[in-house]
Amino acid sequence: MSDTVDAVFDPVDFSFVVKMRGGAEKPWIWEVHCAGKAKPVERSPVFYKSAAQASKEGKKALARVLKAESASVGGTSDAA
Repeated sequence: MSDTVDAVFDPVDFSFVVKMRGGAEKPWIWEVHCAGKAKPVERSPVFYKSAAQASKEGKKALARVLKAESASVGGTSDAA
């Protein structure tokens, strides 16, 4: 297989989800996923009190990941 296949960037392949993973006090986290990968590419370093708060931070994380991925393959797209 060629490494050039990995260099193709499509923002549609990335998404974020909010999951209940913590204790009763702060149960919510976000995860950024990429299609075809079993594990998240990034996960919340902290837990949140509400799903809405985790979602807000997850959207920011997704935008960060998209910007970094675009830059790493030389893309000029301002996806997010």
